[in-house]
Amino acid sequence: MDIFLCEVCHRPGPEPICSRRCQGLRKLKSSLNTAEVRRRILEQLAKLEKDSSICPGRLAKIVLDSMEIHLKEERDALSILREDLFTMRDEGVLRFFQKNVLVPKARGPLDLRGPFRLKPKWGASV
Repeated sequence: MDIFLCEVCHRPGPEPICSRRCQGLRKLKSSLNTAEVRRRILEQLAKLEKDSSICPGRLAKIVLDSMEIHLKEERDALSILREDLFTMRDEGVLRFFQKNVLVPKARGPLDLRGPFRLKPKWGASV
């Protein structure tokens, strides 16, 4: 039996999409305008004080709430925006930190385990 990583939540399982919840989140993500999501992420990051950070789940929830998409759990919001956040990190707009240590770009969405925080890279533009 093959083991897949869920395309939405990245949990291992027998199918590429692990649950009905993830099926719904995947459908919701496909309906979002990526440029609008990025704009709203940058808008929220601009509100942070210099050298402060934000939980990625909290940021995702704020962004989706601002788009009138209200999800109960931050982890669901993060599942939807995870790829966008990693893309923005790879473009140099964001930096990821774990225990106040910069996470190298070589660590992708499947490699990053445990809590992490986001900081904007001040002066970067998209």
